[in-house]
Amino acid sequence: MFKLKKNATFLHDVPVQWPVDEIDGKGGFEEVTLKTRYRVLDAETLRMHDDLMSEHGQNAFLRAAIVGFPAVVDDDGQPVPDDDALFDRILGLTFCRVPLLRTYQAAMTGARAKN
Repeated sequence: MFKLKKNATFLHDVPVQWPVDEIDGKGGFEEVTLKTRYRVLDAETLRMHDDLMSEHGQNAFLRAAIVGFPAVVDDDGQPVPDDDALFDRILGLTFCRVPLLRTYQAAMTGARAKN
């Protein structure tokens, strides 16, 4: 049954390539998972976010599309509050923006996200 939800959201695992030290010329990245709760945006809202080539446009879109990051921990393994400060920190990591965008697009089109 197709259920039309008023404020639909979905939780997806976003694969992020986290930079790490290279060892013996190998590595350089570790794949980590960033659990992300997205909201389903309607076509009108999507049209307002047509500049995904700039950092400003990407951040504006992600602010509209993301509800939060419910499973982030700090260096000691303690949960980090899911608030605006966390959102700003994650979007400040340039290697997180594209995977967040790709995962949303893949979810909305029924495709699998790739790094």
